[in-house]
Amino acid sequence: MKRLRSYRWTSVQSFRQEVQAFARAVGGERTPLTTGRDGLKAVEIAHAVYGNPADGSAGTRLPKEDE
Repeated sequence: MKRLRSYRWTSVQSFRQEVQAFARAVGGERTPLTTGRDGLKAVEIAHAVYGNPADGSAGTRLPKEDE
């Protein structure tokens, strides 16, 4: 059975892998894991769900678990 790692260890390793992937992408070795368009889409989804204070939209109401 694999030993479970702590949350902190997992976070540090994830960040380390992210920085290494970024360095490889900047060096031209490979394409980035995500693109700026991916980030833009994530922000658009968050605005659609939660609303956008800039334009006063309320967003989408998500149902509660008991509804």
